[in-house]
Amino acid sequence: MHKFITIRFGKRSEQELSFVIAETNIAQRWARKLQFALSKRYKLDDPRRFYGHTSLSKESKDTLKWITECINTINNHDAIIERSISRVDDQDTLNYLHSMFEQYHGQLGEPTGWFESAPDTVQKAIAELNVLVHRCESLVRGAKPRLVCTYYRMPKQDCLAWSDYDLMTDHTAFGDLCLNYCEIGKTLEDFWRDQDDYVTENTFKPFRYFSADFNVRLYELSAEELQEQRTGIAEYYDANRTLFESAGIRDRRHPHLKAGTIVVAQLIPEHRDKALTVFAEHSYVSSIELI
Repeated sequence: MHKFITIRFGKRSEQELSFVIAETNIAQRWARKLQFALSKRYKLDDPRRFYGHTSLSKESKDTLKWITECINTINNHDAIIERSISRVDDQDTLNYLHSMFEQYHGQLGEPTGWFESAPDTVQKAIAELNVLVHRCESLVRGAKPRLVCTYYRMPKQDCLAWSDYDLMTDHTAFGDLCLNYCEIGKTLEDFWRDQDDYVTENTFKPFRYFSADFNVRLYELSAEELQEQRTGIAEYYDANRTLFESAGIRDRRHPHLKAGTIVVAQLIPEHRDKALTVFAEHSYVSSIELI
């Protein structure tokens, strides 16, 4: 049984944060996937994927620059993207860019012919475009401090068991390490957040799969924020019920409509006080170790 995960930060591993891994079945299955990723030397997509650790203006400027670079790389190969973006709060353009990602990247485990035939630099650019779209959306919502770790090219085919959904929660605590959504598409919660008009029959993808991917959250939603979220999601579902019924889900209580994530580890108490400083001053993941 895996008991701890330690993440080291900084180019020279100057700092580290350790987490106690839960004894639940899903937490241990996730830990085994992470151990597999580490043993096979899968690389993190982006070891600098921190949110809310610097000024909003700088993070916004950098993100828009990176999106433009991705679009240029993609269009130099094949001019498929017809719009540019100049504001992180341009949700319509963000939804358009996400729809282009879905269309040309393909579904989980089913890449398009376009994607498979594209050079590696273009494949990375369209994958990064998806990440940057979500970064913009996070910035608009206030960019609460968190870290996202995802593994490039690692297969993402392990399904959650129905019993796992009993542990899914929308109320996470400071220092929680959680499963990261790894599908290509959007959940009910995502639809509500993004108010997305670029919805196709393949866009709705509930939280069904997990991988070694995870995120660390150094924040906790207030009771008011949680209530606003729950009310908004319920209202979105009621207004768009036919979308979910067409996907075969006719009961609002269906596990595939649950919001939130599953907590698989918790920051040790001794590291709580320094965690935010580590994120701010050493925002680079140098290594990950399981014990």
